[in-house]
Amino acid sequence: MFTILKKIFSGKTYAAKPSAIIMESAATTTIEKNEDRAHWQQIDQTFTEMLLGVKSLVSGQISDHERSALATMHKQYLQTSLPEHLVPRLPAVIPKLMLALRDSDSNASDLADLLSGDVVLVSEVIQLANSAYYSRSQFYDSLEQAIVNIGFSGIRQIIVSAAMKPILNASSGHFNNIASTHLWDKSMYAGQLSDCAAKKLREDRFHAYLASLTMQSGMTMLNRELDKHFSPENAPRDRQFVDAMNCYALEISARISQQWQFPEAVSDALREQLATDDVAKMSKLGAIIFLADKQAKTKLLVKNGYLKTFDTDLTKHMPASMKTVFNDCEKQLDSNVE
Repeated sequence: MFTILKKIFSGKTYAAKPSAIIMESAATTTIEKNEDRAHWQQIDQTFTEMLLGVKSLVSGQISDHERSALATMHKQYLQTSLPEHLVPRLPAVIPKLMLALRDSDSNASDLADLLSGDVVLVSEVIQLANSAYYSRSQFYDSLEQAIVNIGFSGIRQIIVSAAMKPILNASSGHFNNIASTHLWDKSMYAGQLSDCAAKKLREDRFHAYLASLTMQSGMTMLNRELDKHFSPENAPRDRQFVDAMNCYALEISARISQQWQFPEAVSDALREQLATDDVAKMSKLGAIIFLADKQAKTKLLVKNGYLKTFDTDLTKHMPASMKTVFNDCEKQLDSNVE
């Protein structure tokens, strides 16, 4: 994906140079992989198009204004270490809760006591516990009751989701106001998909959930920058700009996860998304969050009328080992929400 950035800042376009001799079977595989990558890229571009509030992107020469905005974003967030004052802060109780959730001696009462000092967080946890994502027709009116019934695996997801909701669902500024609900809905659905797939594939469920939930944090930060460079009437529309912004956002998300002291596996999985879009070359965790990201984006794009003529069956672009898993997980989540 970083070749996109070279192309943008050089102002040149590069044509692919196929090798002179390729065996027919290898050529077929290459074509299939290129089709998969084009499909993934189209999903990413169209999702960012929706976040920007525009209805169509253009393919052409990136404008000087767009190039300047990207240069500023790069200098601000990527040229040096991520400035601490720009990184959203997690509630102070989260590190303590993370430790408690790893402690086999912790019980529901211990967790309830830790949370009780943060009234807003308690309210968010109970609200999420009663949402369609977690509740199975039972209503929880107390924190301890929710913890007992949902279990540690579910409750730690809810706690982290509740803590991150104000970050991902920030609505200050024109572009964040458009994007915030989409980013939150996408993060929640991708997190649930990742958790389900990780369980079936025997990967660390909490790492998968954390990585999927954190993936959009970088985009939230860049949306704030857009308001400094663009007016609502002059939103960026160039595909090269969108590709570069998506790359920046992923790297920023990985850096944010490090500053939040999330497990190293989380930032590693996020950076895998930059290194390749070939699922077969990713770790199991990287592949899970990649496919969950694309499936969640597709679901939201269809819901909001951005994919009317697009092939929404992603399984044909997935490795055989993942097709059944993600099909089953999607059906399971959709039946829970209905």
